[in-house]
Amino acid sequence: MARLANTANHGFQALDPAAVQLLATYVTAANPAACRIADPCAGEGAAAWQLASAWGIPAERLYLNELHSERAIACRGITPNTTSCDTVRWLRANRHGLQLVYLNPPFGTQSAGEERSELQFFRRVIEEGTWLQPGGIAILVTPQDVFAKPAVTQHLARHYDNLTIMALPAALRRWREAIVIGVRRSRARSGQALSDTITTLTTQLAQPLPELTLQAAPRYTIPVATSSTIVWEDATIGTPDQATTDVVMTGGATNTRAYRSAIDALRVAHLRPLGPLSATAAAARIATGEINGATIVIDGRPHLIKGSTTEDQTVWVETKEEGDTLTVITHHITRQVPVVMAVDVADGSVRRYEGDAGLQKLLADPATAEALLAAITAVAPPVYAYDMDAQTAATLAMLKRKDGRTLPGYENGLLPMQKHVVAGITRYLTTPDPRTGTRPKGTLLNAEMGAGKSTMGIAIAHWFHQQSLTT
Repeated sequence: MARLANTANHGFQALDPAAVQLLATYVTAANPAACRIADPCAGEGAAAWQLASAWGIPAERLYLNELHSERAIACRGITPNTTSCDTVRWLRANRHGLQLVYLNPPFGTQSAGEERSELQFFRRVIEEGTWLQPGGIAILVTPQDVFAKPAVTQHLARHYDNLTIMALPAALRRWREAIVIGVRRSRARSGQALSDTITTLTTQLAQPLPELTLQAAPRYTIPVATSSTIVWEDATIGTPDQATTDVVMTGGATNTRAYRSAIDALRVAHLRPLGPLSATAAAARIATGEINGATIVIDGRPHLIKGSTTEDQTVWVETKEEGDTLTVITHHITRQVPVVMAVDVADGSVRRYEGDAGLQKLLADPATAEALLAAITAVAPPVYAYDMDAQTAATLAMLKRKDGRTLPGYENGLLPMQKHVVAGITRYLTTPDPRTGTRPKGTLLNAEMGAGKSTMGIAIAHWFHQQSLTT
């Protein structure tokens, strides 16, 4: 069960507050307002903030990173200096910008084969990134068995002085956790000195460790910053994945004030549909960008929607022979193809639905189709939603054929479909356009032969005549 819990928590195991309280007594700050501390694997940020508070370091001098989005939200409640990205791959910080790092990385193996993820984090922060200034303090938390691995032991021996290695108190030691505190060396240890230190650490880590205890006086002092600047950012900002999400949420450059002002005269307004849209018609409106930035669930996962169109050009050649004359005619046909992009909110992956086949695939799931239709309806409600008012229903019910002829199964009068067409058109012609405040001057009734266009036209005229008698 413990292994399952570790996996479900993505390998992150927060240090118990009681252990953090003891740990804080090992360190003090020379000038709390002149140093910066960071936790690149912060969880909810509780341990780092507890340490910073104990040392008198303000929140604006604390830097946190947490990949898990929900835990990152908790970190942002502690300090604005919070990023949410993969520490090893995407977290960017400047050289020697930090004076203390607290590293409690996820326990386990990651994508780099069988190499422990803890070592990847240690190397990224201390060796490759050199984020911690020489003389700065490193606090490393991981199982004792991991520290005892040759590659991790070599890391400790090469890069730190004045090492203190302790086990958590037995009551708090769930994963055989140990804590290492060390001072960052200005140059990596090498040669015989490195070999001797590795031997000493290997022997020490193979035995029971002394427990973390309350200290009467601190053993370490956080130095004052030697670098006046700090960089702490997600290096994926500005990449295509991030840009795609930004465009979906904000409209990108086409949503800037300058761009909108430049094309305002050319803007094409979206007309309200007369009646409820079919799924296909709704998809066409999605492609025009009417619900850009809306969140829709696709295959059980929330996605941000971005609609657009592309031009599809078809070229075909026709030849004609007339006597000795050969005529070659090249036809160029340009068609606007709808494109809908869906960006997974959780991982940023992008799905692309293009053309008729793509939209058909997007709308194949009834729940997705219903959600898309609801989103379109919210921004483009129909003028007439088959909600015929009582007065119109009574007016249309009065219309009967003089000769009494009816279709089999129907009473004398307008068919239900014809009534809704008449009600929709009369609603449209009497509803002011919200953009101009004026009513439409006319409309076009287009229907198949035999649908009763003449009958419906007469009914529309009768409806307006009745209105003139009552107003």
